[in-house]
Amino acid sequence: MASAIGPFLALSLVSSGSFDMGIHICTGLTLVIFLLSLSIRTPERSIAPEERESLRSLAPGRFFAKKSLAIALIALMGGVCYSTVLSFLGEYTSSLGLSGGIGGSWFFLFFAATSFLSRPLTGHLLDSRGGSIVIYPALVLLSISMAILAAAGSDMALLTGALLL
Repeated sequence: MASAIGPFLALSLVSSGSFDMGIHICTGLTLVIFLLSLSIRTPERSIAPEERESLRSLAPGRFFAKKSLAIALIALMGGVCYSTVLSFLGEYTSSLGLSGGIGGSWFFLFFAATSFLSRPLTGHLLDSRGGSIVIYPALVLLSISMAILAAAGSDMALLTGALLL
């Protein structure tokens, strides 16, 4: 939710000319988060001697699991697609002449709503039927969303892309 609400607020503040207000809000929230983090107590964990010995090794296998590299690469590519949209949506909507419309401003809220509403279904499918039933349709929807965003000419197209992202 934060990855959708944050950009929505940022675009809203920037489009209203309140860039400095956004910086002040982020600074204030960072201070509040820091103060709240001081109240977090975590239990001490004792490390067994063999675990302590393995911590001295800096072998790549300690940091990367070979079996996870393929899905990690796919997640990286999906993240690059999303972060590109996140980074350039304001400029993109301006270049399309849609800077005053709701498409750019509400894009991230539509994305958040879809994410929030789809999580129970995708979580259940993932638990009951495995990852493939979720990942492959998600990749297809990501591709369709990127195609819609690339061809967008209206606020409705931007919002449709957000719903499928």
